[in-house]
Amino acid sequence: MKKPLITALLSAISLCVSYGQSEVTMTSTKLYNGKLEILLPDSFQLMATESLVQFNPDQGWPNLVYMNKTRNISIELMYTNQPMSADAIPFFKDILKEAYGAKYPSAVWKGDGVEMINDKQVGYFECVTKSDGGTDIFNLFFVTEVDNKLFSGSILFPLDFFEHWISLGKEVMRSIKVVQ
Repeated sequence: MKKPLITALLSAISLCVSYGQSEVTMTSTKLYNGKLEILLPDSFQLMATESLVQFNPDQGWPNLVYMNKTRNISIELMYTNQPMSADAIPFFKDILKEAYGAKYPSAVWKGDGVEMINDKQVGYFECVTKSDGGTDIFNLFFVTEVDNKLFSGSILFPLDFFEHWISLGKEVMRSIKVVQ
């Protein structure tokens, strides 16, 4: 009698833990006319260009958005014409973090830094903000230069998915490879 109850409880716990957190297969994807290579989840879909305006109407970015089927996890990428040198990455990361903090003063900061990834400096910062609906959202932002121009990205997911998605988000960030 106890065994079926334990099995049922474990199944229920497993369902709760895996909601939105199923196994994710990543594929190396070339973007921006082959200038950049990055790992992206196979199950994510590229948002149509027309939808980008509705998705983020008050900003000129991102220019590529990949989302999961339930549209609660996104990977947003932007390659611009803004000049950027490798030496300026730490400084620009700090400016971007300060601007984000001004826009979201209630953001809870989790970390920031600069890492060498595939011979490129990549600046990043992490914070938690509230969605319009009140959900805590984890934000992982990163910036680097590609052909002396700014490339930035963000990975956003509900804080409830942190255990699973922080490692996947950092895997995406750490997979950035500029193809020369």
